[in-house]
Amino acid sequence: MTFPAAPQTRLRAGALRAALGTFGYTRTDQSFQTELYSDVAGLAFEVERNARYAFNGYVAYESGATPDIKFTLAGPEGATGQWGFYTLNQLETGSIGSLEALRLDLINDDSQQQGAAGSASFSSALMCLPRGFIQTAGVGGAVQVRFAQVTTNASATTVKEGSWLHAWQIEKFSV
Repeated sequence: MTFPAAPQTRLRAGALRAALGTFGYTRTDQSFQTELYSDVAGLAFEVERNARYAFNGYVAYESGATPDIKFTLAGPEGATGQWGFYTLNQLETGSIGSLEALRLDLINDDSQQQGAAGSASFSSALMCLPRGFIQTAGVGGAVQVRFAQVTTNASATTVKEGSWLHAWQIEKFSV
């Protein structure tokens, strides 16, 4: 099978970056023992102003059955969007049960949050699959994943090394 030759075109660096997207990942395990939200180093991506992005990812975590874990997402001022982390429902135990597919709005005050079950089974090795979209207005900046325990507990809750987010621009608005 042969294919016709494609015409030669120049690929601009900005167009290539937009096509490949932006990527963030955790380089080390990060543990915490509080109900107060903390940024997870590496689980963030940069967005330009006046643009729409889609994102997805993989977040590995360890949490006992008591503290559980909760997530929220912070973005640039004026940004809107919807997201979910597709987590194990908090009412489930033993790493077996229903996924919770909540669709949450992007609001930068931690009020939009999704909890996930912890487990004593399988060495509490759990994961979730974040995805969503964000639309920026006149301000660009970072979109940051934040984590906390649902119930403060002496057992550490840990976001594992190798968790990642990938975002790509799907639309740019002229203003």
